[in-house]
Formats: sequence, structure tokens, C-alpha cells
Amino acid sequence: MSSNSSERLLTVEEVAERYRTSPRAIHGQTRLGTIPHIKRAGFRRILFNAAELDGWDRGAALEVVNSEDGSRIVRTVEARAA
Repeated sequence: MSSNSSERLLTVEEVAERYRTSPRAIHGQTRLGTIPHIKRAGFRRILFNAAELDGWDRGAALEVVNSEDGSRIVRTVEARAA
């Protein structure tokens, strides 16, 4: 199996470094739902899928998916060609 960096899950610190901002600013964006991320219920750690961030960088819209257990996923919704 090949290692694809776009399939990696990143931490808040790694995303802050990627966008040259502070971890606090990234946490603020996750609270507002303005950056793609994964927040599992019962866990403090917020994770970011590098492929979703790539799509967001290209201007993809975001959708928020809240589950009954309290987990939240903010993911990109890229326009599909007809």
C-alpha cells in the first residue's frame, strides 16, 4: 500500500503550521465550522483530513454533519461535473 500524504490526518498544530497561524486560530475556526475537521464525541483531539483541506484550499464549500452521539464532521462539498 502506498503512502499518500493527502490521506493523512493532521493535528491542530500541524494545520496551524500549514496555514502559518496559531493553534488558537485553528480552534476558533473549528468552533465556527469554517474549516474541514473531525471531532469525535468523547475525545478532546480534533483531527483534519489533508485531502479535505486541499479541497477547501481550492474553494470547495463546506457541509456540517452532526451525529446523534455528538460527533461532528465538517467536510468539503466539491461541485460535480454533469
